[in-house]
Amino acid sequence: MVENQRQALKVLQYVYNTKTALNFGALFADGTDSYRHPAELKIGDSVTLRFRTGRNNVDAVYLVYNGERCNMQVESSDELFDYYAYTISEVTDDIDYYYMVLAGNAICYYNKLGTQKDLNPDYNFQIAPGFSVPKWARGAVFYQIFVDRFYNGDPSNDVEDNEYCYIGEGTRKVKDWFKYPDNMDVRSFYGGDLQGVMDKLDYLQGLGVDVIYLNPIFVSPSNHKYDIQDYDYVDPHFGKIVKDGGECLPEGCKVNKEASKYIMRVTDKANLEASNELFAQLVEEIHKRGMRVILDGVFNHCGSFNKWLDRECIYENQEGYEKGAYVDYQSPYRSFFKFQDPWQWPYNGTYNGWWGHDTLPKLNYEESEKLYEYIMRIGEKWVSPPYNVDGWRLDVANEVDRGFWRDFRRAAHEENPESVMIGEIWESSETWLNGDMFDSTMNYDFRKNCRDFFALRKISAEEFHDRIVKMLLRYRTGTLRGQLNLLDSHDVNRFLSYCEGDLRRFRLAEVFLFTSPGIPCVFYGDELGMDGSSETTLRGPMPWEKVQDEEDDFFSRLIAIRKEHEELTYGDYTLRYMDHDGGYIYQRTWGDHKITVCLNNGSTTIDLREYWGKGSVLLSESYEAGKLGSMGYAIIEEK
Repeated sequence: MVENQRQALKVLQYVYNTKTALNFGALFADGTDSYRHPAELKIGDSVTLRFRTGRNNVDAVYLVYNGERCNMQVESSDELFDYYAYTISEVTDDIDYYYMVLAGNAICYYNKLGTQKDLNPDYNFQIAPGFSVPKWARGAVFYQIFVDRFYNGDPSNDVEDNEYCYIGEGTRKVKDWFKYPDNMDVRSFYGGDLQGVMDKLDYLQGLGVDVIYLNPIFVSPSNHKYDIQDYDYVDPHFGKIVKDGGECLPEGCKVNKEASKYIMRVTDKANLEASNELFAQLVEEIHKRGMRVILDGVFNHCGSFNKWLDRECIYENQEGYEKGAYVDYQSPYRSFFKFQDPWQWPYNGTYNGWWGHDTLPKLNYEESEKLYEYIMRIGEKWVSPPYNVDGWRLDVANEVDRGFWRDFRRAAHEENPESVMIGEIWESSETWLNGDMFDSTMNYDFRKNCRDFFALRKISAEEFHDRIVKMLLRYRTGTLRGQLNLLDSHDVNRFLSYCEGDLRRFRLAEVFLFTSPGIPCVFYGDELGMDGSSETTLRGPMPWEKVQDEEDDFFSRLIAIRKEHEELTYGDYTLRYMDHDGGYIYQRTWGDHKITVCLNNGSTTIDLREYWGKGSVLLSESYEAGKLGSMGYAIIEEK
């Protein structure tokens, strides 16, 4: 009798402690509004966090945030799932959180990596109250313009042959727009300008561009203009020259204080003010079309031509300008630069250059409060009336003190709270995206992964997916939506060159760019099949003769799909299929809306019919009757 009771007790204990097997596939949460409301918090907001489990499948779900464990309650249920919820009131500080699930004797954890037996806290969810990428930027398509090579709208402002000397030789005016760039191209000018951008706004708007990102436009001697000469004014060679005169340098002369034509063009206030006015008109016209514009800010270093240094002595005798720090020890700008030898004046060339380049003097914020405040005013000036620029892309941001960027952001946001700050950070950039410095960074990891998989084809679909997932998990959901994804820029070889001119590989990568989480950015001419495998050739002249070609139509259709489907901006990213041959299929889901993207970077045909149900094909190549051929793609809207 006693033995029977013992056996019965064991059975009861077994039944009591045993539940239906934990349905790991039902466990889910992310950083979107469905599971974190609101998805982006203002300081002091309350937030409700939710977690999904199988219906009646678990004993308890705990939210663990900042070391505190909180019991979540079932808020709602449907036929398949229970939805647990917990509200945190008045959030003022950053939150690090994950979920703990109990089912019988089973315990598991859930964060951005998904379900885990042993928690990896590096991938916990995060909330940063106060951080929010401006809404206009999240769903936007960016278009980067290297101004000198885009379009010549005003030949009267073109740089002339030998107008001045730069890096040892006279400038060159390129008279043939179709000429292949020289190997040493930095002093060659094709004549592109702001009037040219104005003239092509119909084209950009028709393509579907939302935001125009301009490489530097301020007074500078090079064609790239990352060596700023005057932060207060647009270069008249990009703007307007209303007062002209003087002479170019005689052949063989390298003394720029003799370059009277150049000096008049870039120092006379009539030209400078007229150029600023033209830029204000351009921004106004861009805004009228519902588009935006951001500027490239180079604040780590300037150029040796800069009026504060004046190594070329072009400001030395000009009315209205103080002596430069190179010229005179008493210069009001001497503290703007770090000089190694205090006994070299006048004409002291011992200033520190960025990475040793004497054409790129390093700005000395550490010892010059006046310089610091001056640049803060520059940050404010261009996002304020009458210019009203919508933000800054900030060059070599990782080489400038973080405190500087915090102050720069505050200064710009005081004048324009909706302005966006995009940092040039080549490595992982999580620590730069906490709401106090940048809204976004240039996502060079995205480009590298695409290059290795689509262009060079040196990694498998499995490794590509692993890299992409790690990249996506690195950032908070709101941050991820604001990352500036790119395949090309002014600093890297053209993607089509890596593809060896194979447009099929190029298009696969572009489809991935426009259907991935983040902001897609097109470098001028990508839509027209531009290539270039060196710093000079990648910055070639825009091939306007190719407009209306097939590739242009491909881009406009791809951009339209991106803009018409919110799931491509806000949706989850879920793998559906991959194989060893290069097949890769993923899905973007936002509420009831689903887009399935099928990419075949391999040599065999993929039968797609088992990976999606009813739907319509929005854009495809090498696709027929549910089968995707080699190097083909299909973007499918599921019903």
